[in-house]
Amino acid sequence: MVGLTYLFGWFVVLNLYDVNKAVAEENPVTFTFKEYQYKDSPKNEMTFREFETACEQSSACSHITGLQRTRC
Repeated sequence: MVGLTYLFGWFVVLNLYDVNKAVAEENPVTFTFKEYQYKDSPKNEMTFREFETACEQSSACSHITGLQRTRC
């Protein structure tokens, strides 16, 4: 009897998972982020160059072709 209850519980859980997955695929969520104006300063420029250099030296995006520039 306990085994039957256990199996029935898993059946319910898996069906609920499938229903939630289907609903999530039907209603995609669009995220919007507030944009702030860039303030030009030597510190910001130095930080940007550090990130840009690290990205160029990283192999994470090296396999992607057809892009003029990649952002990490």
